[in-house]
Amino acid sequence: MTSKPVITTPISSPLDDLLPERRIRAHAKELGDGPGAEVSDLEPAGTGNRIRFENGAIYVGPETSPSWVHGDIAARYDSLGGGTGWLGLPITDETGTPDGRGRYNHFEGGSIYWTVATGAFEVHGALRDKWASLGWERSFLGYPITDETDTPGGRFNRFEGGSVYWTPAAGPFELHTQSLPSSITAHGDIVFEGPVPVGGWVDIVVHSDGSFVFSGHLHDSGAPDYTDSVVSVVIAKSTGIAYLFPHNGKVGGLLSRTDDNWSDKGTRQELLDAWADLSAGYQVHFEAKVDWDPAGWVEIIKKAYPYVVMVVEML
Repeated sequence: MTSKPVITTPISSPLDDLLPERRIRAHAKELGDGPGAEVSDLEPAGTGNRIRFENGAIYVGPETSPSWVHGDIAARYDSLGGGTGWLGLPITDETGTPDGRGRYNHFEGGSIYWTVATGAFEVHGALRDKWASLGWERSFLGYPITDETDTPGGRFNRFEGGSVYWTPAAGPFELHTQSLPSSITAHGDIVFEGPVPVGGWVDIVVHSDGSFVFSGHLHDSGAPDYTDSVVSVVIAKSTGIAYLFPHNGKVGGLLSRTDDNWSDKGTRQELLDAWADLSAGYQVHFEAKVDWDPAGWVEIIKKAYPYVVMVVEML
């Protein structure tokens, strides 16, 4: 008698479905044609794993579901360290925002938001919590236009409609671009006490586009000539950064009667970047000296204003 062959069917264990590659491939199947074909084997990624596809990568971890990251958001994620960076693993697929303008991925350590107009930027921690409390992208702030960035004494994210700052003392707080002035101006009269017969005035105008005009007039009503040094200092109180506008010239005495008139103009990216800081609160200081080394202005400003952490010369 010939015995019948025994046909055995491999039995898959439920544990097989917990394998990272099976979870990733199952999710890729759910996503349809979006990710495209696999272009890598299973790779380590931080506390989890990933498989790279033609369009992005799908990540999975012991505590996270498979999630797809691609396009500009993936590029920003990779620039911040990807799965080994502080953002950790993604916890959502790339998803459309409720207002229909943008896309986002949430990660273990924060979020990355993208629109055609703004590009992709991350926001996390207390700054993200504050943005969320105001209504996310549907608030007056709109979408982030910078990553979270260091500033003296704290951190900030800029958004389309303003900024969110954090300092240890104040915590997170928002500033509205809509309420910011288009310019700040200050005027000062210059009078020297004692035997120096020099006087005049000085004006500073700083505009929201980063441009400025620093102008003034000095005259000498005595006999000797003098070299003069004049500064205007504009200090952003929230950051402790002082923006220094110096002028060096000469006034003539009895023989020449030469006045010192100036109007220095320019545009600086530092002023544009600091506009929200300046608008939140600023202080302007004018000072003038004769026959003096103008290189000493920085130390004078730091001594006069101990909270100043940096002096940036504009001219």
